[in-house]
Amino acid sequence: LDEVSILKVMALLKDLEPKSQNLLKLVDIQNSSPQVLAEFNNLWELAVYYLDVALDRVIKVYGASKIKVGKRNIELIPYTTMIVPLAVMLYEIEKRGNLAALYNKVDLWYWSTVFSQKYTHGVDSRAYNDVKIMQNWFNNPQEKPVLIPNFDYVKSEMLKAARSSALGKGFYNQLILNNPKDLLTGQPITLSECHVDHIFPSSRFGRAADNIFNLTLIDKNTNQRKKDKLPADFLNDCLASHGNDSNNLIRTLESHFISAKALEALKVNNLDGFIQARAESFIEILKGKLIGN
Repeated sequence: LDEVSILKVMALLKDLEPKSQNLLKLVDIQNSSPQVLAEFNNLWELAVYYLDVALDRVIKVYGASKIKVGKRNIELIPYTTMIVPLAVMLYEIEKRGNLAALYNKVDLWYWSTVFSQKYTHGVDSRAYNDVKIMQNWFNNPQEKPVLIPNFDYVKSEMLKAARSSALGKGFYNQLILNNPKDLLTGQPITLSECHVDHIFPSSRFGRAADNIFNLTLIDKNTNQRKKDKLPADFLNDCLASHGNDSNNLIRTLESHFISAKALEALKVNNLDGFIQARAESFIEILKGKLIGN
């Protein structure tokens, strides 16, 4: 979180759009009175505090942990620019007594915004408008804004998005929040020790295997044992490891958004069928979470 982010939060706290000209006015305090300097310092500290709170929420509540891809650790925050308006919203919630209903509203805003890709451009105006919209909703519960995304659009965008994109990171976030179990051992995954796995190996299926919905998280030892096995063969290993208890294995698969329909595609090594089925499963789960709010 850099100084510009801090100044943007300060601007929003003063009901200013966080554009460059407003940020320059904020820091133009060289010949100001001690009172103005003190107010600036207090506002700076407030902004830093709530940026930390917002970042902590994104990581711990929204699942934006670091994961390992090969030898690299990658960040999973879909839009770092969303942390600025989120900080102000969390400040507004604390002012109003930390009500659960208000956190639910922010959660709906966060996920709807991530999967609508609204912070791809025009982020300063977007941040200002979003803070105003949410403040109004906090004050007037009956005036719920239109936040729910078009799920057909979300699905179509995700099917063609890169795994390093905001949509890819949002998918990983949701996967982490779903507490995925290792496909082979059935045990909870340790994020610091997991690998991103191509369920259909890229060595056999080429670039088509890089689709978001062909990726998941598994234990690094499992990944080393799996290598480039065909899904049907690896599935047999997983079933045996689950004591040949298909219901037990299905519960593990469901923790990865792998539905019964997707499972059937795995059994016959049908990559396209698997991607479509897993996409459908994920979108239905996402829809339930957002519409439920």
